[in-house]
Amino acid sequence: MIIRLGLIMLISTLLATGCSLRIGESAVPVQSRPGVLDVTAGDRENQLSELRGAYELYWHQLMEPADFAAHAQRMTGYMDMPSNWNNFTLNGKQLPRMGYATFRLTLKVSKPWETKGLLIPVMYSNYKLWVDGRLVAVSGRVGTDPASSIPQKITQEIYFQPKSEQVQILIQISNYDNYAGGMWEPIRYGSAVEIGASHDRKTIFTAILLGIVIMAGAYHIGLGILRRKDTSVLYFGVFCFDVALRSLTVDEVFLTKVFPDFSWQLASRIEYICFYIGVPLIGIFLKKLFPAEVSTMFIKVVTAAAALYTLFTIVTPANIYYQILLYYQILAVLAAIYALYAIVRAAMHKREGAIYALAGYIVFALAVLFDVFGSILSVAELSSNAVGVAAFTFCFSLVLSKKLSLAFNKTEQLAEELALVNDSLDTKVRDRTLELAESNRKLEELNLQLREWSVIDGLTGVYNRRYFDDQLHMQLKRCQTEGLPLSVMLIDVDFFKKYNDTYGHLQGDECLREVAQTLKASLDQREIAAVLTRYGGEEFAVILPGYELTLVMETAEAMCEKIRERQLPHSGSEVSDCVTISAGAACMVPVPGKDGRTLVEAADKQLYKAKSSGRNQAAGVAYSQVS
Repeated sequence: MIIRLGLIMLISTLLATGCSLRIGESAVPVQSRPGVLDVTAGDRENQLSELRGAYELYWHQLMEPADFAAHAQRMTGYMDMPSNWNNFTLNGKQLPRMGYATFRLTLKVSKPWETKGLLIPVMYSNYKLWVDGRLVAVSGRVGTDPASSIPQKITQEIYFQPKSEQVQILIQISNYDNYAGGMWEPIRYGSAVEIGASHDRKTIFTAILLGIVIMAGAYHIGLGILRRKDTSVLYFGVFCFDVALRSLTVDEVFLTKVFPDFSWQLASRIEYICFYIGVPLIGIFLKKLFPAEVSTMFIKVVTAAAALYTLFTIVTPANIYYQILLYYQILAVLAAIYALYAIVRAAMHKREGAIYALAGYIVFALAVLFDVFGSILSVAELSSNAVGVAAFTFCFSLVLSKKLSLAFNKTEQLAEELALVNDSLDTKVRDRTLELAESNRKLEELNLQLREWSVIDGLTGVYNRRYFDDQLHMQLKRCQTEGLPLSVMLIDVDFFKKYNDTYGHLQGDECLREVAQTLKASLDQREIAAVLTRYGGEEFAVILPGYELTLVMETAEAMCEKIRERQLPHSGSEVSDCVTISAGAACMVPVPGKDGRTLVEAADKQLYKAKSSGRNQAAGVAYSQVS
């Protein structure tokens, strides 16, 4: 078990350090004297230098480059940076946490013809930074009192061209909002290439880590919603989102990079509240995983503490709620120790996934401890959130994956057993299913036949009057909505009564079938999307949605011609010795107040017009002429 635990810890740590932003970021030592840093060694080796050393301090003075040119400055002393200025002693007293100051530093550089750069960390709470007299970076608004000071939490990279081998850096910092003023992390100096590469590496790794945690959170929350019986997955997903949200407010502070005007107070509260609620979330998650080993009282205590701290953070400013942070950090350390004890007990009891949980939690707990002590001691280098979060996410994802895998395996096993039990019933069910399927098929065929009978004219095989009425109503609505023209054509077989009198009704029926099929073939040949119906007796009707009158009339003439080409004998006709037709068409763009009846009446008038003009022809009317 020990070998297995060590192997898992090694793998998770290696994966985690791949996401750590500090690994591989070495800095060349600098030579310093008060107010001056020699960074030529870093320039020669093309590596970054951390600007650590004694800066000139001008307390309660907001100096600009012009003030130094006029010798208007009055230096307070030298202060080791990075640090909070309340660590500086003036006249036997520490400087207050709230206030403002100017810091000045001279850099000795080499290769001044090369473009240089600075990686500027978060400063508390706002700053202005000049390089060789040029303002290159601003965060928030520097002020001499709370009313004129606006805080902002942001990291920046800036580039400049040195004027000589000595570079003057001037920084104004004011703080009336945070727990302390000054600089926690060092400014990093190097060539533009190294600064850009370092910034890109840090941004990429932070984005990768953030993406992993967000994806893990989304996946497990979704899984938890679908598997409501096992809420451990859901709590793990919520914890991942909590970590991701806090990650947006620390290190590279992606939140203010995306939203530069985002409220500093709100961002600070998000950072602290996410830390507070992370503790009970882990506790509840472990309780769901190992209910016998995690005490319910422990969950109640950390949940109540997190709720109280969250409420206090919401209603008080940062310089107040920070003062009680230490007590919650102590509680977090105690909670981490207890959680480790519970996981060890679970591993000893051989709970499923406890080894993976133990490996991930050890790395995560160490990272949290480093983070807490780094905050207490104001040592930024002890921050190792990336390692802990990556290891925790990796190992506990394994725990939940194994848990789900066992559940799936159990389901498959039960399914196989059920299949064996039901094997004797399969044949009967299959036979019965086939019988039902056959019955359903026959019913569907009958329903289809009935449906066809209800809309198909039994004599001619085309659609009947009922189908015409339904289609006209539907197409009228569609064309009215889409602003399309709608046409109706009425067709009548010329002197059909005489045809029946001459050839008999049976031959008359055959004539109607021939006419219907010829009309249908004519529409198909011209690829006209139309609905051909038998309107009644020897009359046919055609609905043509979307076609202008010109095309409709061409279609009508073509249909008349096709009927003539059929050469169906008709000795009783007064216009020809074969069967002919007359057609009347009406076309309009449907508008409110004009219904299908209006269009049919207009087409009927045109049919009458075609007959009055000698039959064997077509007539039509369009749009406003329809009345």
